[in-house]
Amino acid sequence: MSRGLGMWHWLRRILWHGMWLFVLPAHKAMAGQSCVQTPLSGEQLIAAAATANDVQDALIQADRPVALLARVGNDLSKHGLYFSHIAVARRSPEAGTWRVWHLLNTCGTDDAGLFVDGLFDYYARHLTSQNTKLILLTPAMETDLAQVFDSGQAVRLFQPHYNVIAPPGKLRSQNSTAYILELLAAAEQGQVQRDRQAIWQTLKPVFQPDVLAIPYRKRIMGGLFTANADFSDHPVATRLRGDYPVVTVHAIMRYLDQRGLATKAWVIHDGQVTQSPIELDGVPNADASTPSEPTTIMVMR
Repeated sequence: MSRGLGMWHWLRRILWHGMWLFVLPAHKAMAGQSCVQTPLSGEQLIAAAATANDVQDALIQADRPVALLARVGNDLSKHGLYFSHIAVARRSPEAGTWRVWHLLNTCGTDDAGLFVDGLFDYYARHLTSQNTKLILLTPAMETDLAQVFDSGQAVRLFQPHYNVIAPPGKLRSQNSTAYILELLAAAEQGQVQRDRQAIWQTLKPVFQPDVLAIPYRKRIMGGLFTANADFSDHPVATRLRGDYPVVTVHAIMRYLDQRGLATKAWVIHDGQVTQSPIELDGVPNADASTPSEPTTIMVMR
């Protein structure tokens, strides 16, 4: 589909569907985007349509049944990170359309839900940037990940108690990135009946989280005591140190690369599609300081 014809398709969607985004505030957020209760502007909707069109073209050209899509919701650049949210895009065998499966938090609460969006809806949010990364998995991972969905395990692995700083492997809470990591780990392990505890027992020795460094004074004065940030999920020793292990998009990409679970990746930015290293958390050649090793982050918002 050419960009011109494709844009007409997405602009029609804005006319009949996107108009509601002018009227209704976005109430699902904090999973890779700021908790903003304002409608999207016309420019934001058109930008989302352009991104959706570019992503659809890339997916059609790749001709694969599943892919990962990372987006830039919250601005984490001060903390050494770029992409803040990640989702699984699946192609419908019947219609050939793409649906994006991900976890979102309800603003101002510790509740989460699973959402299935179209490409336009996935990018029609209050995002810091429309830049996005598309990651292709190995054929074996594609097959096993499809089984995770088809067997219902993708729903069983969901924990509705949301914690933006959920510790890796903690079963009483979850966030959007940890959920996607668990789906990928379930696919790699190839046992669709495994529960979260069993998955993490196998995953922990091979997964390197990033570290969120939050001094105690920042927790008190920085407004981090919110409904979706539960420090008590972490051990007392971790809280005393102020260093919190978390699952980030960067850590997921590093896991995929080190385990040989992905084959190729592109970053779509400013109307361009640029091939990218799988583990690169950023736009290729745009930031030489983009980390590939585990990151210590000063503050995450």
